[in-house]
Amino acid sequence: MISAAALVAMAQSGHAQDVTRFPPLKADELSPAQKAWADQIAQPPRNAKFGAAPYRAYIRNPELAPKLSALSDYLRWNTTAVAAPDNSAAPPLPALPK
Repeated sequence: MISAAALVAMAQSGHAQDVTRFPPLKADELSPAQKAWADQIAQPPRNAKFGAAPYRAYIRNPELAPKLSALSDYLRWNTTAVAAPDNSAAPPLPALPK
């Protein structure tokens, strides 16, 4: 049986790996297409840095990056959260057998 401390340690070690999954690129390492996209997101209203999440991953594919940014913008600004359904009228669940 795995202890709670072991589970926490495994979760933390996985998180540490996620931080370096897409190491930041330096400006001089960017292709012309990556540089063009980095310049585009640096402009207002975004004022983003290509080394920050999620752009650090997006910049790996400069053809897909603008599409991901557009999807992200749409989800953030043009959708609303749906409230959880009110289950107060639902019949109670049967008791579990002992």
